[in-house]
Amino acid sequence: MMGRWIRQYLLGTFWYRYRLSEDDEASLAQQLPTIEQVLKQRDGWDQKATSRFINEMAKRYLKQSPEIKFDHVILTGLKETELVGGELYEKMFRAVKRPPAKKIALLLDQMGAQFDENGMLQLVGPHTFDVKMAPHGKFLHYFAKLVQRAYGSELLQDKRLHQFRMYLDEHNIRYIRVYFKLPRMTDEQALQLYVKTARKNGGLGGRRLIAERGRFHNKSKPNVPRTSENRKRLCPNFHGEFIIDDEGEFVSQWNVLHRDNEHRVISDWSYYQRIYRDKIDYFEEQIINGESFNYASWNGKIHRHLDVYPTRRLDYPIRRKIAKKWRSPGLKEYKWRQKDRQRTKYYRRGL
Repeated sequence: MMGRWIRQYLLGTFWYRYRLSEDDEASLAQQLPTIEQVLKQRDGWDQKATSRFINEMAKRYLKQSPEIKFDHVILTGLKETELVGGELYEKMFRAVKRPPAKKIALLLDQMGAQFDENGMLQLVGPHTFDVKMAPHGKFLHYFAKLVQRAYGSELLQDKRLHQFRMYLDEHNIRYIRVYFKLPRMTDEQALQLYVKTARKNGGLGGRRLIAERGRFHNKSKPNVPRTSENRKRLCPNFHGEFIIDDEGEFVSQWNVLHRDNEHRVISDWSYYQRIYRDKIDYFEEQIINGESFNYASWNGKIHRHLDVYPTRRLDYPIRRKIAKKWRSPGLKEYKWRQKDRQRTKYYRRGL
């Protein structure tokens, strides 16, 4: 029979509630080396998170049909821990007993966040975002709050954390296009459907997006007047951001960035100059005027510290090169368009 100390380590206060059989105890003890190797040694989870994993597996196992073995439940659960933002991952991440900055670093390490030879952040795994993680979801809000607690009182200096925002953008854009964009729909129509869809089905359940001024997303080259205006929409919690052009399509770096055979983002500036030789202005505008995930929860000092000022120093090199050639319209030049003053069921006017 499993030793008492192992019981307490694995199940803690949940042990007597679950009342696992001796066979279940033996199966759990047999799986312990695999669990520790994956969760602790490979992925860096601490004891609190590991215990939470076992608790969740025990609850799940006792709800399964009798023919499902405990080891199958555990192996399936270990795969789920690689889905950042998923229900199991979120429970474990919240259970981790580390300061906010170290919890943030844990997530970045698990996703294999590292810079390539051109200074662009790459995510090389083994963890990936859960495809069902909604832009307005609890996990992204919790993660943003951790960033505020760790770095909100000063200018963000963590280059890895700053560039991580672009992958949060990619996830959010893909979420809208995959789950809500029907044939012949524009991206904006998909956003409208996202707003109307019930929360249990991944939507906002009627909670409207925020319409904010998009002045910094209307950059242009000197002496080239803009003939259109990009509009800015934010999730109700301020984090997820979408930029929409006059045709109702997203303006996004993910419309133009390419990946190689290893699924890494191509970061070679000369490659894009060659590929977009005849459409370089389009390429540059998608890069410079696209969306940007916000770690802050409102417009203010923390927003400037975490989301605005760091772009000047910490953006990936291609974006910094383009930024030198494009400028934002001045306060007198930029005006809200009439459509942003209208009342709709899809968004509400921001500040």
